[in-house]
Amino acid sequence: MTYYAQHGFATNEVVGAVAAALLHDLHVNNFVFAGFPAVSVMQKDESFEIRLALDGMESEALVIPFKTGKEFARTFQKKQQIGSEWMRKIQDLVVQIERQSSERNDARRRVAAGDV
Repeated sequence: MTYYAQHGFATNEVVGAVAAALLHDLHVNNFVFAGFPAVSVMQKDESFEIRLALDGMESEALVIPFKTGKEFARTFQKKQQIGSEWMRKIQDLVVQIERQSSERNDARRRVAAGDV
């Protein structure tokens, strides 16, 4: 965790905002995989890279400007949800994990059925 004293937020609060968005998506749409993805946030220059990971599966990075990361943290601090534009982008990360999970399950079914 990195704390940005001059900006008044920590990377954990960015993670919290993304996790809250994931919980909302789980309530509304459910996930096709079992479990809850880990959220990682890494600063890269003047932006943050957000990734989801679960059971060896990982999404591509969603790159957000530093300012947006700060807005995510503020949203989390105020116990609010992030905006719908960003929510859709986070849902895209979930879809990547869902796709990998489905492919893994299909491969397991083929092996179990002897179709390999």
